[in-house]
Amino acid sequence: KTEARAQSLKDHHHFLCHFRFNYFIVYINRNMSMFRIFGGKDKDKNNSKAKPPVNKKTEEKQSAEIDKYLHDLTATKQKTVSILLLGPGGSGKSTVLKQMEVIYRGKVSQRVLKIAVESIRQNILEDIHDLATHNTVLRATQPECLLSPVAQGIAARMCAIKACRWEEVELTPHLAQEILTLWNDPGMQATYRIRRRSHIMDNGPYFFGHLTRIAQPNYATTFEDYVRVRHRTTGIIEAEFDVSMSKATSNKWKLKVTDVGGQRTERKKWLRCFNDINAVIYVMSLAAYDQTLFEDSSQNCYREALDVFDQTTKHAALSEVDFIVFLNKNDLFLPKIKLVPFSVFEPQFDADKVHDEKAVKEYLTKQFRHRFYGDLDVKQSPRRIHLHVTCATDTNQIQTVMSLIQFETVRKMMRVGMLM
Repeated sequence: KTEARAQSLKDHHHFLCHFRFNYFIVYINRNMSMFRIFGGKDKDKNNSKAKPPVNKKTEEKQSAEIDKYLHDLTATKQKTVSILLLGPGGSGKSTVLKQMEVIYRGKVSQRVLKIAVESIRQNILEDIHDLATHNTVLRATQPECLLSPVAQGIAARMCAIKACRWEEVELTPHLAQEILTLWNDPGMQATYRIRRRSHIMDNGPYFFGHLTRIAQPNYATTFEDYVRVRHRTTGIIEAEFDVSMSKATSNKWKLKVTDVGGQRTERKKWLRCFNDINAVIYVMSLAAYDQTLFEDSSQNCYREALDVFDQTTKHAALSEVDFIVFLNKNDLFLPKIKLVPFSVFEPQFDADKVHDEKAVKEYLTKQFRHRFYGDLDVKQSPRRIHLHVTCATDTNQIQTVMSLIQFETVRKMMRVGMLM
């Protein structure tokens, strides 16, 4: 720890020296003649007179400005807590970040809500297209998935909508009514229940339930709609928030959150974010135990979440970094576990507890802790793992969890001398 701390201070010192040197060069170029600095003479005949020396007070003022900037820069870095937001695609990471924006900044701007309108409508079209396509496969082997003649005609039209044309389809009230007719058909409800290999988004039932309102020409996005809209994160998204430790103090510090895409194609970008991290929030979907990946229908979502966690925690740059695991989408998990046994993921699971939500969460807790600590005694480990059962669409719950994360992370930083 001492060597790591010394190296960190050394790197920061090099950065400050590099900055001061570059700033000084700019200062020289702007205020002094390079010929005069090195004792040369100006060869420009039209400028033969020597330039007057720089005012000493001006030099002192600019030097003081540099010192103040460097001091402020150091103080800001010492009061910045960096959190990395990781997890496989579809786990709800972006929803967690949206909740942070509301918690720390207040209401979502009307501009952002307005932009979300088209994304919400596209989510609905993607969902019904996915369901209709999935239904055509299931009808051959699952009699309960057979549709009424009217619904079957609508399903055929939905299947004909190709991915490249979703943006071109307008969600009119008439189309919304057709989608509702298809969604409410018993055969389509059966299709929805048998969706282990379907990539339908978890927000589908919510948006279908509000479809008439969303399809209105004067529709305005609510915050409840906004937190459920799905965007597949690509690249690296950074957000900074000013946070107070408590209402009793005006002392502020910065919370820097970095969100990286969870799909396999995006994970190669994770490595560049591993340096100077104080904590990692790892998000997985509790409700995905019977589902497969969007990008690989042969891989179970739970298996992927555990494997990726195992690989991530073994990286040398994170060897002393605390992990906070969000067992997310508990609101979707609770009704599902009553219907779909956990044995679809773990065949060896206790037959008497395959519908027991507490038993499943205890199983996951052991799985994460084993991968995190390995054979190391917890007391000897320089890092800790904390697990929280969450519903990312519940602002109050996420706010409570974030308060705990803030407290634990800042306390550890103060203990090791990183936060002054």
